[in-house]
Formats: sequence, C-alpha cells, structure tokens
Amino acid sequence: MDSSSDFVSEFKRVLSLIYPPYEFPDVYGRIINFNWFPNPHHQECFQQHCVDVARRMDALCRRDHLLQEIWKEDITYAYLVGFLHDIGKPFVTRINFLGQQGFRGHAQVGARLVTLRFQDEIPEDVLLTMGVLIDCHMCCLRNLSFSSEHRLRVNAILHMYLPTLPHLLSLLMRLHSADQSSKQPPVQVDGSGYLYQAPFTFRKDRRVVIFLLGPMGSGKSTIARALTEELASCGSVLHLQRDEILMKLAKEGESYSSCYYRIKGDPALKRQLQTLWQECLDSASADILLVDTCQTYFWSNMIGFENCFRIGVYCVPFNLFDPEAHWRNPRIEFPPEKWSGYPSLLMEQCPWSLEVGTGLWNLVPSLVKRYFDQSWPESLEHHPSLATLWNESFISKMCAQFPFKGIQIEEEFSLMDHKIYRSTYTPGKDVTWDRHVFTEENICCKIKIQRWCIPYVPVYPLLRVIQFFLPPLITSW
Repeated sequence: MDSSSDFVSEFKRVLSLIYPPYEFPDVYGRIINFNWFPNPHHQECFQQHCVDVARRMDALCRRDHLLQEIWKEDITYAYLVGFLHDIGKPFVTRINFLGQQGFRGHAQVGARLVTLRFQDEIPEDVLLTMGVLIDCHMCCLRNLSFSSEHRLRVNAILHMYLPTLPHLLSLLMRLHSADQSSKQPPVQVDGSGYLYQAPFTFRKDRRVVIFLLGPMGSGKSTIARALTEELASCGSVLHLQRDEILMKLAKEGESYSSCYYRIKGDPALKRQLQTLWQECLDSASADILLVDTCQTYFWSNMIGFENCFRIGVYCVPFNLFDPEAHWRNPRIEFPPEKWSGYPSLLMEQCPWSLEVGTGLWNLVPSLVKRYFDQSWPESLEHHPSLATLWNESFISKMCAQFPFKGIQIEEEFSLMDHKIYRSTYTPGKDVTWDRHVFTEENICCKIKIQRWCIPYVPVYPLLRVIQFFLPPLITSW
C-alpha cells in the first residue's frame, strides 16, 4: 500500500504536467494549496483522493480498453478523468456560518476548466466524453439512496442531456465506483439508479431559459452569441444582457467601468438597476431566453422562470488562465467574497433550482432540440392528466414529473376494486403544459386498478355515475 508521501509526489508530478506553474500560476497555486476540512466523507486529503480515483478509474477502464490512449508520459485519458474529477472544488469553495465547506457546482466548473485546458491537445470526441463524465459525476443516480421519484425525474432529464457517445453510461458508473471506493472510509455503493431508456417525457412549459452563470470576463457574451446562432433553428431566441440595462443609468459620455463603480457605491442606484433588470425579465417573450446573470449569478433565489425548462451554463473567468485576458477587470475576484454558491441542480441535490447545470455549453443546442422535439399535446382535454402518463399510478411516480408543491393528488374515494384520485393544480404554482400555466383549478382523475384489469368499454358507465362528484371528469386514459 502506498504511503501518503507517494500520493503527494504523484499528485505534484501530474499537476505540473497538466498546469505547469510557469504557464498557469493562479490555477496551479489554487489547486496545489487546496485541501478540504476534516469531514465524514473524506478522512484522506484532497491530493490522495485525486490520485487514488485516477488509479482506480484507469484500472476499471483498462479491462475493456476504454479511454486508454496516452495523453502524455504514462497518463491515459481515463487516469486524467479520475485525477481531475474534483478539480473545480478549489475554485468554488464557500464556507457557511457553521464553518463548513461547500462545493456546489464544482463538477460543472471542473468540466469547463478541463475543456478550456485541453481543447487544443485532446481529440474533440474524447474531450467531450471526459467533460461529460466530470460534469455528471455528482449525479444522484450514482446510488439508490434517493427516492424512486427523484431517480425517475433525473433519468428523464439526464437522457435529454447526454450526447450520443460510446460507452458513456458505463464510463460514468465506473467513475462513480472509483470515486466512492477511494474515500476513507470507503463508501459501499449500493447499486446504480441509471436507466438505459428514459422512463417518461419530462415537460414543463414549452419555453427554455438558459442562464449564463459567471462573473465578468468569463466568456458569457461569446457563448451567448454562439448559442444564439446555433439555437435559431429551434425557435425565437432573445439574449437579455444586464450590461445593457446597467448602461441605461450611465451619464452622458460615461464609460461602462465608471458607471459600474458609481452604481456599485450607491444603494439607491443598485435598487433601481435591479428593478429595471426585473422588469426586463418579466417582459421577455421568446421561445428561448438567454439570461446573462452577471452580479446575481450566485444567488439561487434570483433564478426565477419557475414554469420554464431551465438550464444553467457555468462559466469561469479567463483570467485564471491569462492574467490579462479581459480588459475590463483582468484580476476579477472568483469566487466573490460574499458568494453563497452556484444554484443547486436537479442532478446534484434536492431541493433543486435548475433542471440542468453544465460546464459544457456546446451540449446545450442538442439538449434544447431534444426538449422541443418531444410530443406536445395541445390541451389537457386530449391528454387529460399527469396521472395518465403512467401505467402504474403510484402517487410518488405521478409526482415525479412535476414539482411536488405544484400539484396536490388526493384519494377521493374507493369504488369497487378501484380508487379515484383528484389532482388539483393550484393557481400560480409550477405546473405547466404546453404554453399554458394553469391559473384556475383543474380537476382530473385516475382509476387505479389494484387486483384485476377492467376492459376499456365497461369503464364508461362507472365514470358517468360519479361524474357529478368531480366536474369536469375526464373519461379517457
């Protein structure tokens, strides 16, 4: 068994090859000097964990000759994935009022850092695979501790997100195994929640909002221009830039930086800017919205657009790689001093704020296209209720497609060997279908067949008998 000094020596050697300190002094310095506080999940140090996961990932992939091409010296792509899976943690660390560390969004930031570093050295398809593995390595499907409805929801969204790449799910499960087993004490993996086919179609409103999450100088405008062009075939696209709103408060002839610091130092102007920005968001109308979150990118309660399908694109400032990369503020602080962390992701923890968070902006066009390519019923009259989306009608599975607070499902009464359920959509809650947000109570029902299956035709008389109890009653499923 290797000593801790062996792990540290190997970590320094590999890190120096990936981020030579003379080329990437900031990145190298942050990573080499980082360690997590003692915690129940890791008794080993950060450097030992990275090396151990790298070795285990390489060994697991070697059996089937996956990602075994050599990048440099004796380092395979599989080893790199394991070594870099937590590389985003030094850049997103936050400490709460109890003195505990948090690393929300580290997987997505890590995927972005790895893509930026290797985009000219590793073949595009291989780098995309590596990026997706790092991007998804915190997915709650790595074990079975989450409830069935959580796993169903995440599988539905994950299958929209994942690109068509060879052996992707198999590689992701190997990374999970390497990560969990390398922890001290080791975590016993109790199984995988991944399904090779999407369990159902995940739908919210037929509108997509893409949040560009990052500070100034992180390439958000460049990414927005590229996405605007690539998403044009999917529908109308609108890019909302906070910088443009900010300049509405500029004095005649005032530069952006002067206006920015003047507003920053005046609480009244800051409130005025926030009001203008909120009005801009509220009035936005397009199939796809690109929202540059700028100064509020780290406040999860500022996300909004609860009824839309929400994607977060995580960006990092280029000055991490080049101190003079951005003329406005080349040494911008990252993360900010008052940071509360990135928005939570459905794939990482609950409760969630975003359906998808990714550090790989180039995956967004295909994700949006798959979302829009789903079948979209015109009304609930033709496709009556969320309950009818399931062959099984367990309430937890019904709830899996929609946020729990958006719908109430209650047993109305029993009828012979069946149960009648009443589904109530509360005004203003996050329950949508097609372009409609339900603003009045909609009642629908589902017959739960407990012991035997009734033929289709005889069901109608039963439903007509009780129709006056549940107006308007939907009689098809």
